Parts: sequence; structure tokens; C-alpha cells
Amino acid sequence: ATKEYKGESKIIDFTFINNNQRLILQVKNNYSGKILLDNNGNPTSEKLNHGIGTKSINSFVDKYNLTLNYDITDDTFIISILFSE
Repeated sequence: ATKEYKGESKIIDFTFINNNQRLILQVKNNYSGKILLDNNGNPTSEKLNHGIGTKSINSFVDKYNLTLNYDITDDTFIISILFSE
């Protein structure tokens, strides 16, 4: 998504945050266009071989019973994964 971003500065950022004895992994990147959401509110793609990263993250979160949050702005996509104690 960042590769196709048309803005001035491209961002791919991975941040670990230690917040009240919990660990949060935040992944942030730019995108151009529109992000489509499926019936469960998860990002999806109509393009062939796209959306694999978010599907992998969803599988990881489900497997380890973690909390996942998406924050989508006009040009930035943020995934936050909360690791429980």
C-alpha cells in the first residue's frame, strides 16, 4: 500500500509500546485510495493477491486470543495489537 502512496513522505512504522504492564504492537503505513471493510469490519481487498498481510495478522490475533484495533484516516492505516498479560 505504501509503494502506491502518492503523498510526499511515505511511512512504514513498527512501534512497541509498554502501557500499564501490557505490550502493544502498532504498525502504521500510508495508502492511497479507499480501504474496503468486510462484514466483520476487517480490511479486505478486491485485488488478486492483496490483503494477505491483514489476513495473516487476523489469524495470529485469533490464534493467541489477542485484541486487534484498526485506525484508518484519509491516508494512514494503523493496526494496534494488544498483548494481554
